[in-house]
Amino acid sequence: MTKKNNKLLIIAFILLILVTIFLGVNEYIKKQKALQKEFFEKEENFLFTKIKPENHEDIKKLEELIMHPLFNFLPDKDSGVREIICSINSDNQPSFIGSLDCSNFSAAKTNLITGRYSIIAVSLNDLLANLLANFNETYSKQKEYYFCSISQPSWVDPLLISLYPDQELSFPDGNIYCTQALAMDKEQGIFWAGIVPQTDNLSFKVYLVNDSVSEQIKTSDSFQAAKELLETQQLIWQREKPILNLNN
Repeated sequence: MTKKNNKLLIIAFILLILVTIFLGVNEYIKKQKALQKEFFEKEENFLFTKIKPENHEDIKKLEELIMHPLFNFLPDKDSGVREIICSINSDNQPSFIGSLDCSNFSAAKTNLITGRYSIIAVSLNDLLANLLANFNETYSKQKEYYFCSISQPSWVDPLLISLYPDQELSFPDGNIYCTQALAMDKEQGIFWAGIVPQTDNLSFKVYLVNDSVSEQIKTSDSFQAAKELLETQQLIWQREKPILNLNN
């Protein structure tokens, strides 16, 4: 085979790779558009257009809404975890998901703004998969796992707390939430929602716990007792975001 033929084969191979990549990207874009179209067609009645939730039904709608962008956003490039922050668009302008504006929670450009109703969510599937990979343990979709979160200072919507009284604890110093037993055979997320308070920053932590610890946390009579117990458990996610006060 001549050198000329070798060059032609190399060029043809490179072109084939480029065409394959192009077709793959094009197919991915088509699927994303189809997912968004399907969402708007199926969930149109769930588009949230209020400035903030007003009752338990609103909270449930908001919870259902927030899971769509959470599981369709790309994972954070550094952590490999899907984590988002959304705010209700009081002007009702079109955005990625109707009247919610969502972006990557860890991105430097995202802000928590005093007085704005905001929702932060993170994929528990991603957190667990990352943790188990680090310990060379098997990721089981059938096994049940328990998670507890803590956010400081206290800011979570009282409506959300009253909707899950056996799982959500509110203290003057912060909020603590422990999930029920969760299997990873479907997408699982944890979220916080409320009006951002006037303070310097908000911090968030998620722990992997067992059922015994989860029950102990739920019966804690003080924030400090619950916090100290959680600090003995496996920390799997933490973030701290400064708060922007537009009035200053």
